[in-house]
Amino acid sequence: LMSALAKASGDDVHLQHALKMALRNSLKNEAAFAKLTTEPMTDAEAQVVAGLALAIKTPAAGSFLIKHLSKVPTNDRARLVEIVKAAASQASANNVGEIVNVARTRFEDDRNLQIELLNSVKQGLAQSGTQIPSVVREWALVLAKPLLKMGEDNKVISWSYSPFRSEEHTSEL
Repeated sequence: LMSALAKASGDDVHLQHALKMALRNSLKNEAAFAKLTTEPMTDAEAQVVAGLALAIKTPAAGSFLIKHLSKVPTNDRARLVEIVKAAASQASANNVGEIVNVARTRFEDDRNLQIELLNSVKQGLAQSGTQIPSVVREWALVLAKPLLKMGEDNKVISWSYSPFRSEEHTSEL
């Protein structure tokens, strides 16, 4: 099916769609998905499988998306966020650490994108009903600490504690 899709004419969108549907249906079988993803793929084939994996929603599809995450173009933020969310919802809790590792290393210099990806992981885990693993919490803390220390003018924000004394405010109640 993959080779037929590669050979299909770009003008024949109906044939392409039918082949993608057939490929999607066959990849719902975990063994077929595992077999396809162990064979070498071109970048174009990997993009097709990633698109189908978004719809398949199996652990194998989630694992593929995690492995594919490092190849998603950085200029396509929406696609990246979508893949991270799907991967987090489909993959096992043990594999979520791989998402965190890729996001932290690949996008080390883009804190805003990391925050977007962190939110996608959170949403994906919520969809699957999975508890947030400690690796995700640690990532959130790493991202939050600098934000809590800095103000808009990049000066340290000072915090203070003032106890509430109920006797001072009783007349206002």
